[in-house]
Amino acid sequence: MDFHVGTIGDLINSTACDRGARLSGEFLDALSAIDASGFSPAHPIRSAIAVAVVGDPELFVRSFRRHGVAELATSQTLDAVAATLKPTELKVAILAHAEDERRHSRMFAALANRAAPFAACGDDDNEWVLDIDRRFVETYNGDVIEFVSDLVAGEVRSFFYLQSYVEAIESARPAYAAKADTVLRQIIEDERRHIGYTAGYLDEWLRGGLDIRPSMAASFRNFDVVTWADVAATARHFMDRFEHRASGSTNAAWCSDSSRIAAVAIAKEG
Repeated sequence: MDFHVGTIGDLINSTACDRGARLSGEFLDALSAIDASGFSPAHPIRSAIAVAVVGDPELFVRSFRRHGVAELATSQTLDAVAATLKPTELKVAILAHAEDERRHSRMFAALANRAAPFAACGDDDNEWVLDIDRRFVETYNGDVIEFVSDLVAGEVRSFFYLQSYVEAIESARPAYAAKADTVLRQIIEDERRHIGYTAGYLDEWLRGGLDIRPSMAASFRNFDVVTWADVAATARHFMDRFEHRASGSTNAAWCSDSSRIAAVAIAKEG
């Protein structure tokens, strides 16, 4: 299984090949347009941030804990949406997807616990992650195309996130890599399956005359904003630490200016 794909189009097309399917030209064109807009999870800055996170034991543990809670939240959302659907293959697929997310939640928690002895951090309050999904369920309007578009974008984002973590762990934490690599690759393979079935439905609906392209483009834009906000928050975390350490240095003013220049560079890349 090839985990190293560079673009959204390459990734989604490869998942179709996994299923023995061929995506329509219209759908591939829509993916190319999203790629051309510069979807951030595949951006080199995302990989650089992953290396920094993996190198920081506390942030590394907190990140995996948050991933675990996010997977649990997604499973609850999938269950809620499935409950609104008539008995169909899509409903069965969404319920199976929810089970995968619950399993992923436990896997991330185990990875965080395995790394926790190396980090000086207590329990995290990740209730806000669950609140986001609760609010979505409360306001869900029954638009299945919009929901499946969100699923595709979210799973693609997760795929690129995890791919960057695998690469960073292999290079920065070799003692931890053997266990983490196996677990993360299992999750990545599941994400590929989720991308495959959700993209398959969107392509099927497009072939049938439903224009799913606006919803899909909006979903990727929304996840793009969330991803850049996460990158920016993580970058600020390291910048604040850098400035704090530099405050006692004779070069403190220069260091402070340099960190702000880095922030500007990140913003321009966005």
